[in-house]
Amino acid sequence: MLADDLEFHCSTERLPGESYLVRLSGELDLYAAPQLENELETLIRAGAAHVLVDLSGLGFLDSSGLGVLLGAARRLGREAFALTGLGIETRRVLEITGTDRVLTVIDTPRGVPA
Repeated sequence: MLADDLEFHCSTERLPGESYLVRLSGELDLYAAPQLENELETLIRAGAAHVLVDLSGLGFLDSSGLGVLLGAARRLGREAFALTGLGIETRRVLEITGTDRVLTVIDTPRGVPA
């Protein structure tokens, strides 16, 4: 894995109806979690009706990143916050921690359409 693959990236795309798609790549860890938290907080304050987070580009997710996702889901509500594009490792983290029963996960064959 190259160093660039480890660097965390977050991009947001506005969708119709005050909905947003947040694409993540790299490693969502203790150092990257504040960046995602700021992005999600900005969307919540802007009145986002729905937020879909695409995890298909993540290579790693730790408890601090998971905490940010749970916090956003709590603030927006389960029906307004969802995850998609879970890889094997990411899905395993959610299953082991039991958060797959708390967070809404939308399974799609290849994550979110481009």
